[in-house]
Amino acid sequence: MSAGHRDPIFPRGLKIATLGLVLLTFGLIGFSRLTDVGHSTLPAATAEGSAWISFLPRENGDVAVVERDSAREIAILASGDNNFAVGMLRGLARQRARIGVAATDPYELTRWTDGRLTMTDPATGHIIVANAFGSKSAAQMNGFYDAAQAARDGR
Repeated sequence: MSAGHRDPIFPRGLKIATLGLVLLTFGLIGFSRLTDVGHSTLPAATAEGSAWISFLPRENGDVAVVERDSAREIAILASGDNNFAVGMLRGLARQRARIGVAATDPYELTRWTDGRLTMTDPATGHIIVANAFGSKSAAQMNGFYDAAQAARDGR
């Protein structure tokens, strides 16, 4: 028998280098956590305001956007257009159907001091950041927010 077993696939030097790299990685992670060096965080933002909107399907395939408190129609999403909003709504409606919530229940739009606009589904807890989907999607959702505020205020 031989005095020591040699593994020809993973030489000893490679094993030591791999262990060193793993230990170095964990060490750098620990250093970063303790000192905040290398961390990027978003500044704390507060809500500027919120509006509640519902999306009501029409027989012709369009979707009406309605402000909750005034019940005023603030926008129409024509079938085939507005791909972001319609696609987003289909996904949310599927999730709501799974838990037995009506697809027409209202969503909360919140505008934040850092410029973000979020749409929260209180039924599922999902939060969608409109700005994450590009400027066109953010502009569309900001339009819904502004129109909902105006409808609620009677303008």
